[in-house]
Amino acid sequence: MKYYAKCPFYVDMKNKQLVCEAKVIHFPSPEDRACWLSMHCNSWNFKICKFYKELMKKYDSI
Repeated sequence: MKYYAKCPFYVDMKNKQLVCEAKVIHFPSPEDRACWLSMHCNSWNFKICKFYKELMKKYDSI
């Protein structure tokens, strides 16, 4: 089954990395990255992500 990112700041993923508008996040393994994706980026819970919160502060101040 394929999952799609729900977070508006998700950009891409490569091997052990996740590319977010906030930063490139490095993980020890692709499995760890997949766990992060399922808990944050691909879930409606993306608003609990610390990177989402940082970016929203930035955009709210504009």
